[in-house]
Amino acid sequence: MRPATLVFLPALALVAQAPAPAPAPPDLRQQFNAALPSVNQLLKEFKAQDAMAKAGALIPAQPPAFDASNLQTIVRSLDQTQGLMSMYRLWASTAIAAGQWEKAQDIQAKRLTLAQTFQADLAKGQQPIQAVWDKAVADGKAYIAANQPRQADLEAKLKAFTTEFNQVKADVAAKKKTLTKQEAEDINARGKVATEQQQEIAQIAATIKLHQDNAAKAAIVSKYMTENTREAADMVKAASDDLAKVKANTAAQAKEIADFNAQEAKRRVKVVGNRTWVDAVLRKHENITGLSSPMEQVDFVNRLLVLDPGNPMAERVLHNLVEGKKPFVVEHKPVLRKYHPKKRK
Repeated sequence: MRPATLVFLPALALVAQAPAPAPAPPDLRQQFNAALPSVNQLLKEFKAQDAMAKAGALIPAQPPAFDASNLQTIVRSLDQTQGLMSMYRLWASTAIAAGQWEKAQDIQAKRLTLAQTFQADLAKGQQPIQAVWDKAVADGKAYIAANQPRQADLEAKLKAFTTEFNQVKADVAAKKKTLTKQEAEDINARGKVATEQQQEIAQIAATIKLHQDNAAKAAIVSKYMTENTREAADMVKAASDDLAKVKANTAAQAKEIADFNAQEAKRRVKVVGNRTWVDAVLRKHENITGLSSPMEQVDFVNRLLVLDPGNPMAERVLHNLVEGKKPFVVEHKPVLRKYHPKKRK
């Protein structure tokens, strides 16, 4: 991401007096970075519900307002929106860990809508700034095209007069030539014109320099706005991809359950909603033990319990995993045998 930039304004433009700045809103990126370690710790402790609640609490009641006052405020708005997108992404990931894939789908859909809204606001907000700089560059090109020949012509005339004046001055000093009153008045009048020409040359040169500076700044501004546009597009694509992924996973699982239940029904097995499929999954221990880490195992069991709340086998497996045990371990309580003392003979 690009750093914040100074606000460039085209030279020769009037600038209105800025009102007193409002208090800066909370930095959403800083809030996200501050909360992330504790959310991750809750996930490591298999407290997905708590992690989801903490992540959801980060989301502000209203999304940050888009401020198109200038390039600097636009960059600040982009930074705020990127922080908000990170919060939504974290919230969705905790919902998935808690087994609430449908909730994660809703979160990702909201994230996508907000990203698309920002993208539209950005395009609308940057257009007037781009127009100002486009006009500044066009005006500069027109001024330079019209005045550079004039500058060259004046410089040639000034050079010729200066050469002539210096020669006359030298001749008079060497007493090689004596000026009449009329000749002296003429050369002084031409000297006055030369002074005016010199001032005009300086003014043209200074104005050309301002326009050249504007052209250089316009290129920098355009680069920043292009980067803003790319980052906004990246936010939309990331949200769209994540939404598509959770949608596809949810739909694939629903289809798997429906197909399995249909096959069981053909075999005249009583089908009880999702429980028939969940029980079948749990009977094959490799469906859990084959996952690469305890965290993945817990996440999957959380999903099973969302599909079939209260499933006793799933609850026992989850309890074992949270306790750091193997998922399907069965602990047998020791049987206490009654002591019967031997009778004395």
